Amino acid sequence: MRKKKQREEPLTAEEVLEKLQHYCAYQDRCLYEIQQKLEKLEADAITQEAVIILLEEHRFWDEDRFALNFVRSKWEIKKWGKIKIRKHLRQKRVPEKHWKAAFAQIEEAHYLETIQDLAENKWRLSLLVEDVFKRKKKVHDFLIGRGYEKPLVMAAISRLKEEEQEEEL
Repeated sequence: MRKKKQREEPLTAEEVLEKLQHYCAYQDRCLYEIQQKLEKLEADAITQEAVIILLEEHRFWDEDRFALNFVRSKWEIKKWGKIKIRKHLRQKRVPEKHWKAAFAQIEEAHYLETIQDLAENKWRLSLLVEDVFKRKKKVHDFLIGRGYEKPLVMAAISRLKEEEQEEEL
């Protein structure tokens, strides 16, 4: 594995700004990610503060926009639940005030439908496991791992059980 050459002279403020503009233009970033990148580039504190202000003024980053896009992508593409999304937003140190509008875009009916669909798919995939309790545990652990709330998971599993009993009749 090749090591990157260490730059002998530090980056100028303009070079740091240009690198961060590209970094932010590639995908939405939160303040914490920008600060991490600035640390990695070894920019001094004054440069860091100036770059952050300039990036915000030119709308290269916006916490509300980041939260909206993060929640939307994790929900629609990865099918994550609200608990897991919140956990990752906390890891990225996004303030809670930016989450409200982001979570409001998830319709409750669609959320419940998705939990049920995921539960049914996992139930079908675990048909090889004959023990019903083990199958329920697999579905439970899968949905909890995806970040769904325990009461909603238990309700989805009980609906699966009811559907299976109806099919047997």
